[in-house]
Amino acid sequence: MGKRKPPVGDVSRNDLLVRVQRGEITPADAESEAKRLGLGKLASEPDPADCDPMREPYWSLPMAVAWIAYRSADAVRNWWNDYRKEFSVWRYVEWQEKPDGPIHQGYGLERRPAATLVRLRIVDTKRQNAVDDMSAEEAIKELWRALQFGDFEASGVEKDTGKRVGIQAERWHDLTWFEESGTDVIRPQREQAKECYREVIVPAEAVRARWPTRSQPQLELPALMKPEGPGYMPLYCAAQWIATCAGSVSFDPSDENVWKPAYEQLLARIASEEIKVVGIRNGERRPVPGYHFAGCRVSYPFVEEPFELLLSNELYLSSFAYLDEEHWRKGHDDSLQNRHGCQWGRLMVLKPDVARFWPFDETAGPTPPLHTGAPGRPTSMHLVEAEFDARCVRSEVAASLAEEARYLADWLRSAHPSAPPLTDKTIKNNLRVAYRQRKVARN
Repeated sequence: MGKRKPPVGDVSRNDLLVRVQRGEITPADAESEAKRLGLGKLASEPDPADCDPMREPYWSLPMAVAWIAYRSADAVRNWWNDYRKEFSVWRYVEWQEKPDGPIHQGYGLERRPAATLVRLRIVDTKRQNAVDDMSAEEAIKELWRALQFGDFEASGVEKDTGKRVGIQAERWHDLTWFEESGTDVIRPQREQAKECYREVIVPAEAVRARWPTRSQPQLELPALMKPEGPGYMPLYCAAQWIATCAGSVSFDPSDENVWKPAYEQLLARIASEEIKVVGIRNGERRPVPGYHFAGCRVSYPFVEEPFELLLSNELYLSSFAYLDEEHWRKGHDDSLQNRHGCQWGRLMVLKPDVARFWPFDETAGPTPPLHTGAPGRPTSMHLVEAEFDARCVRSEVAASLAEEARYLADWLRSAHPSAPPLTDKTIKNNLRVAYRQRKVARN
């Protein structure tokens, strides 16, 4: 008989964090208990609306480079330390109480690392650049040239005096950038040089005037690949099939909120081994174990890859839109990654499996596999069941069936507004057995 997890009791915020770190409860359990106790969310994320970098008179070097490369307020905000320091996210951790003691596994809350030019360049090498974007490396060179020609003046805090001073244009011909102790340092290349600046800033308005906003091409989804016939299809293509309801729904490809439920449904089926997936590992194509996708975080297509994923020891799914075979084989594919690089590449799922779980009518939306009322009446229960499966994998299921049913009814209205709605009662009746089985399995 396996070791039974202790129940979550009335504990403080710190007690919850310790229990998650020790692996006694999941982050989802801790968040649920914190909410019940009125402690608020443990992991936090600031509201972008409260952090507008376009109102700031001065930008740091990473913020300026993000603007030059991407010409987007969102990109500048993402590399703004005042915004980044408000994040706290769950990270998988392994730790020991003693050097020779057992290794414990759990999760801990960590802040996002400070924005630096080194980190920005690393992220840029993995992001899915728009056609008009320049690379971060090119943007840094552009910024340096502008400073060398005196297009505007930067200032920095001198290491020796601790005073903020202006940095003259001629000095930028000798200065370069380094990262020391997690922050940007600007100094000459030669090590014996005493000149050194930290916290370098540039006038934001001057940067925007030198590199004005450019018109962005409208993003479009690639042609839909249908799960017809035998064989496999790229994992992304299955997600696009689900997100667009077989091409009957259009949306902004950069809208992460649309991709999220599609990938959650797909990965839940893969994790439970209901959908077969294969990939390339060490140069050979092999079946990929479904457990790799249980609770797997996702870097969605058309969305900048989160920096915290790039540093993760855990596997995460990096998904690229499938354009054609050439791009796919050059690395614009679906892969399981961690900080050590690609562990499984060119992920593909079995077409008949996708067609079985998402049998859409391409003109009328989802073809209902279940019925809840009069004969022939359409239902969205298959969507709710897939979301429930995904929540089981992520350990996010509510403490009671009634609460879970209310959540799923709200989720269906939000995630699939064109699908037939379901009442709490209908969801409870259909999920009663599955919910009870999950509760027994957890105990």
